[in-house]
Amino acid sequence: AVLDPLTGQVLRRTALAGLGLPQHIAVDPASDLVYIAGLLAPRYGLVTVLDASGAILRTIDPTLRRPLNGIAAVAVDAATRELIVSDDQGLQVFGLTALDHRRTLPVEGATWPCGLAVDAAAGTFYAAGPMGAWFGWQIDSSD
Repeated sequence: AVLDPLTGQVLRRTALAGLGLPQHIAVDPASDLVYIAGLLAPRYGLVTVLDASGAILRTIDPTLRRPLNGIAAVAVDAATRELIVSDDQGLQVFGLTALDHRRTLPVEGATWPCGLAVDAAAGTFYAAGPMGAWFGWQIDSSD
């Protein structure tokens, strides 16, 4: 839903595909696009891309090699123009323009990160894992 920031009133609603259970949301300030991580089915995740009006533009769909199982969080890296998605395999990195899968970053010791944040100016991203664990990494787009 799109909310009025002053009143909290719902201005628009968007029906998401699948189970419609959003897990996390991220915004790309350069394009005003919104990325929502959600559950397509119990074993498959999905990322839905919306514009600022709430219209669905496209999706990152699961594949057999990359089912996005346990999708939990998304974050936009404005500096590298990448979208970071956490699932039970670690961190999936996609290009923001083509939504192409670029790499998978295993997260040793932080399986299934459930929260992500990017500090593009410092070149660092952070992941919060289960049981109170959190980790920080320097961003290296050459991986």
